[in-house]
Amino acid sequence: MNTLFRPNPSPHQRHLPFGLISILEEMRRMGATDADLHRIIDMLSTRLTPDTSQQIDQDDEAAPMKRAALLISACLSTVNEILTPLKGTNVVIAGEFPPHLIEFLLSSLGSVVQFHPPSHGFGGPPHFRHLAPQGLRGITDLRDMPDDISAVIVHAVINGSKLLVSPLLPLLLQARPSIPRFVVEAHHAAPHHQWTVPYEGFTLLPLE
Repeated sequence: MNTLFRPNPSPHQRHLPFGLISILEEMRRMGATDADLHRIIDMLSTRLTPDTSQQIDQDDEAAPMKRAALLISACLSTVNEILTPLKGTNVVIAGEFPPHLIEFLLSSLGSVVQFHPPSHGFGGPPHFRHLAPQGLRGITDLRDMPDDISAVIVHAVINGSKLLVSPLLPLLLQARPSIPRFVVEAHHAAPHHQWTVPYEGFTLLPLE
């Protein structure tokens, strides 16, 4: 059974891109036409590489749900290609990050380190404790960062050639300037998106 479309998906499967089918079905029930759904898919496919986008657009007459399934498959392929070599290594999330995406990364990588601001001056946020059994190691001090970081992932707003990021990311990159870096796109700016860094040098991880 395809777990992407099961009746009771896990949290990350209710969000884009993995929840795209159910989102489009809901929009269709609300009156969206096939043309409307195709426009949404076109918008999302622009975030993929040109080769991958071309695969989705090869059949212009394809039904929206068929194109959506191709888009999900392309996103999964890209994500797996990026994450598989990182499994079992010290991947760091820099700053705040949606919990459903942390759970997805934990299920894919086995463990993740999150560098997060202290909560009200009393250590890390509650999800540090809740997700620790799944493999999350939460830290609030750069001095506790593992020496052998394999990659950093940040949840950021993409604004042209710039990223709006947590101020913890520049702090980490200053200390570890050569680590591979990946970005998951945020669809709106949050209070922690306080710093601007160049998009150049980051690889998009299509999880949202």
